[in-house]
Amino acid sequence: MAAPGSAPIDSTSKAVTPAPGLAGTAARQQTITATIVAIDPKLPSVSFTGPRGWNYTTRVEDKALLSKFKVGDKVDITWTEATLVSVEDAK
Repeated sequence: MAAPGSAPIDSTSKAVTPAPGLAGTAARQQTITATIVAIDPKLPSVSFTGPRGWNYTTRVEDKALLSKFKVGDKVDITWTEATLVSVEDAK
């Protein structure tokens, strides 16, 4: 959970890592401060809103965690997307 009064985060970092031959990895990591807008203990799930109109709902595996949060809480969320590519001659 984001500390009360802390500045919202909205950052993205990118990296491309070449490998020997025709291969490499491209990755992007994004961190945002999102606001919890709904908690559904029956599903269980949590819904968030964030910067630039970002909206997301996800299921929660550990129902007990839901009791630690309330609607209006701000949380920092980080996710990473990566692609690994390798090209070889046809055999």
